[in-house]
Amino acid sequence: MPPEAMTAVKRSTPRRTSLDDERALYRRAVDTYLAGCYRARSRATASEFAQGFGVTGPSLTRIFRRLFGQTPLQYFRVRQLQHAAELLERSSRPMDEIAVRSALGTRATLFRLFVEQFGMTPEEYRREGAHAGKK
Repeated sequence: MPPEAMTAVKRSTPRRTSLDDERALYRRAVDTYLAGCYRARSRATASEFAQGFGVTGPSLTRIFRRLFGQTPLQYFRVRQLQHAAELLERSSRPMDEIAVRSALGTRATLFRLFVEQFGMTPEEYRREGAHAGKK
C-alpha cells in the first residue's frame, strides 16, 4: 500500500479515541490497504500492513485482538473472502483471476479459505447463487 494512504488514515485519528472510533479507524485502514492490494493484484499480509501503520506485528495482533477479537490476518481473510464472493456474484471471471483480484494469491488458497468460510467451493457458490453460501 502506498505509505501516503496509511499516513492519511493515521493523520485523521484524534489523539483520544473511543473503542468504536478506534475500530472505525482500523476498518478504514484495512479497507484502504486491501483496495491497494486488489488494484496491484498483490497478496495482502499483516506484516506489510503493520509496517505501513508504523507498528510491530505483535503490537498489531494485540490491537486487533482487543478491537475485533481476531488476528489481523483472520480479519483480512474475512474481508477478502467477502470481496471474492462479490466477484463470484458479479462476474464470470476464472477462479485464478478471482484469487488474485481478492489478494489471496492462488486458486488453492481461495478454495481452501472459501470452503472454511462458506462451507462450499467458490464454484458451488457461483452455481447456487449468493444466498446459498451466506452463514
